[in-house]
Amino acid sequence: MSVLKFFPRVGQIAFAGWVAVIAGLASAQDLTLQEPMWTDPVDAPDVLPVQVSVGKSMRVRDNLGEIGRPFYRDTLYFVTNDKKRPKAMIARRVTGSAMPVEDLPESLQGVFRSPAMRDGRRVPSEVRSILIYNPESAARKGNSATPRLLRVVPPRFPAERDAGGRDKLVVEAQLEIGADGAVTNVVWPESLGAAFVRLGLRAVSQWEFAPARSGGQPVAGAVTVPVIFQRTFGTEGEGKYIPPKLAKSARPVYPTFMRRAGVEGRVKVAFEVTVEGRTANVYPVESNNPNFEDAAVDAVSKWTFEPAQVDGRPVRVRMGVPVIFNIQGGGSSMYRVKRPKSFPDTLPEVFHFDEPPEVLNVASPVYPLSALREDREGKVKVGFYIGPDGYVEKSAIATSGGADLDGATIAAVEKLRFKPAIKDGKPSYAALRMEFEFKASGHGDVQVDHQTKRLLRLLETDREQLLSLAELDEVPEPVSRQPPVYPRSLGAAQANGTALIEFVIDRRGFARLPRVVSASDPAFGYAAVQAVASWRFQAPRRDGKLVDAIARIPVEFKRE
Repeated sequence: MSVLKFFPRVGQIAFAGWVAVIAGLASAQDLTLQEPMWTDPVDAPDVLPVQVSVGKSMRVRDNLGEIGRPFYRDTLYFVTNDKKRPKAMIARRVTGSAMPVEDLPESLQGVFRSPAMRDGRRVPSEVRSILIYNPESAARKGNSATPRLLRVVPPRFPAERDAGGRDKLVVEAQLEIGADGAVTNVVWPESLGAAFVRLGLRAVSQWEFAPARSGGQPVAGAVTVPVIFQRTFGTEGEGKYIPPKLAKSARPVYPTFMRRAGVEGRVKVAFEVTVEGRTANVYPVESNNPNFEDAAVDAVSKWTFEPAQVDGRPVRVRMGVPVIFNIQGGGSSMYRVKRPKSFPDTLPEVFHFDEPPEVLNVASPVYPLSALREDREGKVKVGFYIGPDGYVEKSAIATSGGADLDGATIAAVEKLRFKPAIKDGKPSYAALRMEFEFKASGHGDVQVDHQTKRLLRLLETDREQLLSLAELDEVPEPVSRQPPVYPRSLGAAQANGTALIEFVIDRRGFARLPRVVSASDPAFGYAAVQAVASWRFQAPRRDGKLVDAIARIPVEFKRE
């Protein structure tokens, strides 16, 4: 088994532009993290989860120029009821601006000291955390200032019939702020629906501002703020909420080749609990080894619950759990970063670290169908750096294996997530490199299993065996659809995009051999293929018999 390694060297990567990005740290701008809030409309518990204090851990990186208006980021967390250090998983994050923000790392934002409490008992909870950005023009001190955003009340999301099929929306609102800091008027885009206007006005009128200043005195002012509407995963309607209770669990099956290699793993899985207590739409959110993802999804798919209730009525809710794969006596992680004895002279000081980053989420590239058909192989070396938030901020190919292998590699690297490196006791930057060997035999670093080879032969020699969706007894329903990752390689140049992906649904319901039919940008195509390769569906059937089928699905990308 080939084990991928991370190297703290960068080969042929140029760093001048990267350092310029990092150097633009602006202390006059600032971030404020609100106390967690219970997601509306579920009634609040007696005690909310207590989030750790982050103090001065947050900074703003301004590499696009000064943004002269406030904005905020709205994050939904699922928080477990563990007594100490309850686990938190991000359900969704929406930012009201495209500006890159360097703030406290995920490992801090998602840390809670204690769980929610109701009737003296620890309970799981869904909370939202608001991170507010204020520009230099809204500084706390000085004779002149624009209105400073202090507190956000998130607007409720309209009912399904008024939402137009959306579950999130960001709109620009023009706010007039009085000399007392109160919102006196709100101007919404003309195209915004009446339900959004009504619920938005109800929330925004409760926002708190420090008023504008002129000559050191408070005055009326105006400001434009992106307002975020997003549907929470909690239940709709008011009333007493009882979370789902696990009734029956299934232990995950440890992948044999991982056990033999002494490799351990961890997978965070998201899923819905239906009103019948079954799990639905189970998919991996994060894993430190993709070889464990199928086993984790298989296990959670078999779980049953006593469904969540509101006022005694069963309701559908969304949850998340970590699935841990441990070996008795201890094992090792397949992916790791080691600190070198010394850093090369060519590596800028900003990338030196005391403690190496730890891998939290990793993905293997998807072998491009074009290369498989040509029996084309190659090795790709990619350099990248990760920021203090643990995400890959920039990547570049050091050794090319061809355009399609390179694109597949970049799409996988952009899914990486780390517990950030530490320098002088604080989260820091790190420059790393990975190597992926593509071998059509499947003996390289990129998976090509028996089923993939079987379907490839059908595509080449007996395509009639692959049925269209119209030829099936019914169109297979999706079982697990992990959302795609927006390509960071596009920067801020392009906002939204689409890709049309063709793929095979095999007899077990796994999506295989995805290929790009069309894409508004090649990066969207590779990112969509990376996502679709992890999807699962109900097994396709014709006349009741299991078959293989070909499907086409459009994948949309929206910058949040």
